Amino acid sequence: MGNKQINLFSKEQQSLNKEKQITSYFHYRSRESQQVEEISIYEDNVWDCYNSRFLRTKFQISLTSTQEIQYSTIEGQVLRIDQRKDISNKPEILTNLEQIKYLNWQGEYGENYKKVGKWIATWKGENLEDIGGWYL
Repeated sequence: MGNKQINLFSKEQQSLNKEKQITSYFHYRSRESQQVEEISIYEDNVWDCYNSRFLRTKFQISLTSTQEIQYSTIEGQVLRIDQRKDISNKPEILTNLEQIKYLNWQGEYGENYKKVGKWIATWKGENLEDIGGWYL
């Protein structure tokens, strides 16, 4: 039953990701670093607890030639930087702002930067119970 829930969530999340992306990828060359980047602009709804409503928030995701995934606000504030380890697979890109800010996975990498051993998830630095798994 758990696998079905994960698969349904995955399909639902993929559908939401397509809706969130509001511009297509484009390339540019930075004058300082001469790195080619792919940048995509996304929107997400963030709950405003003070006014009890959702706020539409834009943010950008950059894929750099140094194998980084950079998440930042439109104004340029860096929210998170992930280093891509396994470049043979398509990168896992987060498109939910709360996950970008608070979710982290901890574990080890083996040969060819493949995930191995036990991996656990943390939210705001606290371990999430019953979340995670083992890689062989």
